[in-house]
Order: sequence, then C-alpha cells, then structure tokens
Amino acid sequence: MQWAERAGMNVLLDTRTLPAQDRVGAFEAAFNAASKPTDVAVTPDVVGQLQAFALSPALNVVQLDLQARELQVRRSGKHLRAADPGRLSVAFNRTGTCLTSNHGRQETRNQVLRLTDLTTSYRIVQKGRCWAIAVEVDHADLDMSVGQVRAAMEHASESPLHPLLCRHLVDIAAVAQVIDPVARLEVAASIVHLVRGMLKSVSPRDGDRRQAKAETMRLRIEEFVRARLGEADLTPSKVAAAHHISLRYLYVVLADVGLTPSEWIMSLRLDAAAKAMSLPGASVASTARACGFKDPSHFARRFRAARGMTPTDFMTRQAERASLNVDDGREPAP
Repeated sequence: MQWAERAGMNVLLDTRTLPAQDRVGAFEAAFNAASKPTDVAVTPDVVGQLQAFALSPALNVVQLDLQARELQVRRSGKHLRAADPGRLSVAFNRTGTCLTSNHGRQETRNQVLRLTDLTTSYRIVQKGRCWAIAVEVDHADLDMSVGQVRAAMEHASESPLHPLLCRHLVDIAAVAQVIDPVARLEVAASIVHLVRGMLKSVSPRDGDRRQAKAETMRLRIEEFVRARLGEADLTPSKVAAAHHISLRYLYVVLADVGLTPSEWIMSLRLDAAAKAMSLPGASVASTARACGFKDPSHFARRFRAARGMTPTDFMTRQAERASLNVDDGREPAP
C-alpha cells in the first residue's frame, strides 16, 4: 500500500500508482484510516486519489478526487459504539452524484453542503466522477448540543453563510497543505467559526440567531463586498445600508483591520486586481473595469501606490515567474 506523509498530511493514496488488483483493498483501507470506523465498498474500476490531513489537532480534512462506478460508505450502530460520536461532518461535492441517508433524510444535490450527523448511523453512495472535500467538527467546538445541531442542520442551505463556507472548503483544498502550521491553525479556527455561525443563523432559537448575526457580521460584510468589487460606486454607506447598520457601526466592525472602510474596500479591489493580473490574457483595462476602478489611469495610480510598481510591471514579473516555474517542471505560482 503506497501512502505518503508530508507537510502535515496523514494519508495520501493515489490508486494510479498501484496495480489494478490492489486498488480496491488499498482504497478501502485508506478511507478507513482517514474516517473510521466505517464499512467501505468501492467497485474495482476505482481510479483516483484520497487525501486526509489534520488542519489542526481538532479538525481533520478528507478530500476525494476519483472515478468509480460506485462508492459506498456506511456507519452502523456497531461502528458508533467504537467511535467518538460527538462530531458533525460538513462536506462539499463539486462533481459526482451523491446520495446521503442520515436521520431518514436523503441529500443528492451538488454545490450544496452535505451535513452528516456522526452521532447516528448514515450511508453515503457516490457514483461516477467525484470531487469532494469534508471536514469533521466537534460539537463542543460548535457550542451547540447534539439536539441543537440536528435542528439547525436541516436548514443550513438557507443560511447567508452557506455559499461562503462552500467556497472556503474549496479554497482549503488548494492551499491548506502548503501554508505554514500557524496559518493552518487560523484556517481551522475560521472553518469552525463559519460552521457555528451557519448553524446558529438558522437555529430555531432566537438567542442563537442573534448571536450568529453579531459574530459573523464581519464575514458577511466581506462576502458582500467581494461579490460587488466590480461596482465603481460601492461605498461604505452602501455597505452599511445593505446590512442595516450605521456607518459608525461599520467602523466598529472593521476596527481590527486597521483601515477605514474606504481604505479596506480599496485594499480588496487591489488584491482582486493582483489575482486577476496573474492569469494569462489579463490586461490593465479589463482588470480596472472588473475591479471597479473609474479608469485604467486611476487604477494604475492606486496600484503603484500600494504595490510599488505599475500594473504593467506587475504582469511582466508574474509572467516571468510563471515561465521559470514551467521551465523547472513545477506548476505556475498562484
């Protein structure tokens, strides 16, 4: 069985490195090492990769990228007696057809978070191509009882934090293995914070909803602004009005950033511009429009003041760096 350990990763299995007759046994054993105890069954045509790593001592991540006619995962009452039951699985399927049975309910939609209560039995059936990432969160870290979690999880997709958490999980898959250990702890804390806020925002308890609204205000405001960076007239007053708060309170929410709301919005525009200009085919004019600047000249002045170089110089440097990485046989740097 060819598993590797690296950069905080506990399990890495790529079935493509194994003889065909060994793939089923290796995959089933690796899956149970990543998320045990369960019964795992996969068809012999399985090809792909399973990764599992600890983002923090209390938060594990499991990622699947595979092709198989069928994958079944089941946790029974027998398994529950041998497991730590106080956990919630939060998974995101980008591709593949998935059927989850838990508490008698069934979930088949992709692009929607799949919450599985690990305090009771469940069954997951995945067919065909699958890309999925899942995290398991302790109920103690959610500051919610099992009953409160069960009551809220049915309505998780209605939470304003749902799309933000979906994107957060996808981003984790891309960067969590390469960031330093301290940053990984911060990312893990942010995941727990988002899951807790999402569940409490749709809790039947008024107190939970009020708490979630206050605790996640900054996250919701940032999500709102990032989605509207292309709007040149996006002002702090509009941001405050959209969230039914005063401009003064917006300053309070952003106090720990060390920037005024206007400066903060500008910093998000410039960050988005830098990411856009790192991609092939970018231009100064198109980036300026996409990031909400009045015109390319205004964008160039702002970018140079913040980054110490013109947008054109930045794109040239990024292209040179990408070329060097390709020559070295590595993936281009983001």
